[in-house]
Amino acid sequence: PVLVEALENKDLGLKMQAALTLAQRQLETDKLTPLFFEGLKHETPSVRVQAVQGLGMLRNAQESVAPKLAEALRDPDASVRQQVIQALQNAPGPADKMVPILAKVYKDGDPSARQAVFQVSWRYGAGAKDLAIDGLKDKETGVRQQALWSLQNMRIDLAEFAPLLGDLLKDADGNIRVTASHVLRNMGPKAIKAMPAIKASLKDENVTVRQNALIMVVTVGGEGTDFLIKQFQSEKDANARAGFLPSLAHSGHQKLVVPLLSMAMKDSAP
Repeated sequence: PVLVEALENKDLGLKMQAALTLAQRQLETDKLTPLFFEGLKHETPSVRVQAVQGLGMLRNAQESVAPKLAEALRDPDASVRQQVIQALQNAPGPADKMVPILAKVYKDGDPSARQAVFQVSWRYGAGAKDLAIDGLKDKETGVRQQALWSLQNMRIDLAEFAPLLGDLLKDADGNIRVTASHVLRNMGPKAIKAMPAIKASLKDENVTVRQNALIMVVTVGGEGTDFLIKQFQSEKDANARAGFLPSLAHSGHQKLVVPLLSMAMKDSAP
């Protein structure tokens, strides 16, 4: 009774603390939900953070809570957005309601809001595919990177993304090219539609991108042992040559390591 009475207190700090305590106990949720919704509009970031924390605790009200949380990804304060991302781990909401809201937040949001969208959108799997496609084409590097990480976590068939991932192998940002090459490599034969871009990335300035490209060209692209040996011999970076053999072995293609071993033993680099 004391906590419920405190919800009417004029002291905002006391009121929010009582509300959070009740939320932890899953009590009086019908009274807490509108209070926290109102807190999302408060001018003080710390109050908005508390409101998000409280909403994230209301497990039995996910359907009404999650959409409001998603909209809060637009919040100008980074601490609020981060709290929203954490809250949505506990109250993800149904994909059919959440994805349209996330799409609107993405369309209307600044780069920070768009990045935040992809920190949660992966949870909705195939329902968020179109959103992922938009993110991979975003003009902001940070958003494209976050969309790539999101794509990795979606646990769906990525075959249809192969051409777009191939485009990202030409990205101006080296980290994005590396991530895209890892995703394509993990796709195995399903990366075949990106093969022209993969072959072009054999000349990438980044060692990891070149290594992943060579593995894919040989294991998926149909190039044989002669091509593998030629590429290995033409690699000027000693660290790249040294790292390629274990990388190839760990990828499950130990047989391809054998023809390179004798050359590696005679390598001029220590």
